Amino acid sequence: MRKKHLSFIMAFCVMLNLSTVAMADNPEYTSMIDDATTRQKILASDYAENIIPNYISVDEYLEKYGTINVIKGFNKAETEHKVNVLKTANEDEKASLMNDVDTFSAEPNDLYLSITEGEFLGLDIVGISDLAPDDTRLSIQVRDNGVSNIQNKLVAAENTDEKTMSTRAANQIRNYTNYRVYFSDNEPNNSTDLLGGAYEPKAGTYMYKYSYAYANNYLCSTEVQFSNTQLKCGTESNNMYTYIAAKSNQQTLDFGLMANPAASNRNKGLYACYNPSGGVFNVEAYPKVQATSYGNNMMTLENKTVTIRLSIGNGTAEMYMESNGSCIYYKTINMSSLISGGSTPLTFIQAMSCVKSDGSNTSLTSGSYFKNVRFNNTSLYSFDSSSARSFSTYGPNTYYTFIAKPSKMSFSYGSNYESMSIIYN
Repeated sequence: MRKKHLSFIMAFCVMLNLSTVAMADNPEYTSMIDDATTRQKILASDYAENIIPNYISVDEYLEKYGTINVIKGFNKAETEHKVNVLKTANEDEKASLMNDVDTFSAEPNDLYLSITEGEFLGLDIVGISDLAPDDTRLSIQVRDNGVSNIQNKLVAAENTDEKTMSTRAANQIRNYTNYRVYFSDNEPNNSTDLLGGAYEPKAGTYMYKYSYAYANNYLCSTEVQFSNTQLKCGTESNNMYTYIAAKSNQQTLDFGLMANPAASNRNKGLYACYNPSGGVFNVEAYPKVQATSYGNNMMTLENKTVTIRLSIGNGTAEMYMESNGSCIYYKTINMSSLISGGSTPLTFIQAMSCVKSDGSNTSLTSGSYFKNVRFNNTSLYSFDSSSARSFSTYGPNTYYTFIAKPSKMSFSYGSNYESMSIIYN
């Protein structure tokens, strides 16, 4: 995942009837929290306070809060999460939230076992957020073992670099030895700065869709639809990701959902995560998309659609998730070199990947898979327009779509969607 900087966060225009953003030398950003509809969803959620916590070691956390209090708090938070986010709690569980945390079970749950074993979603734990154990916003900081493979890749150095007109017709596919490129009006060159920079030999199969870097964009939104979505780790442990990234030539921020079906204590679904810098992921402790069945390194997800929005301003990044009309995640963070509305490049990337957890070479014959994911209505928001602009496989707002090791991906697309499966058989 990547890092970025925002100041006041950008207008969330799409779907939410924002007024026209006035153009100026220094555009004035409008945060999602300033939009009335979105604000009400955030205030009605557990994320209204938008706490950005410090992270401490697991040992420090257990010493500070006490082992029994941690276990009971985790059990209460898990119940609250089932009530408010997953909507799967029974009446007794709903009623139990009226009780004090001390009344909850002292039987260690999967989250407690995971942190004491030092691993979360197949990645080494670096720390845990210094929030009370019964806080549903608790997050785990894990080490990025090189799985975040677009982090340091360059974007076009100049506007002319990415908009050098191709002699080929629009809406074309170019096949290279290890990847396939879909482009609309401008064919990217196969250099180390562009296509060569997008290719990661160890990262297996993945899809990246790039916006233009000099299009004055500040926000990207997509609806990720999970319908009979199945995940499996075969002969190796894999992390699966669906996300949006924003990147400049200096920083990248990834924000989305991740899973690892082989993580025995946290193989219960897809977890919200972001990668701000320093080789770490910050991952929420409770899943946003639940696994309806799991075990034997496999899981099937509930049928659910999650809207993911990432907004970049002048020193801050704003991250938002919504499902079934409710906010399920909201956070703003400081990012020093992600800036929108200026002369510096800012590229948005829509992505899906399945990579080996330890960062070593991802096998294409392991038997792992990530099936049946669909991106709908992916859109960009720009200072140049008061309405959303389509960010589809082809189109005037899409620089190119990049698929690595395409023989292992089933990929189809239409005017406002992409459906894909990664299958390492």
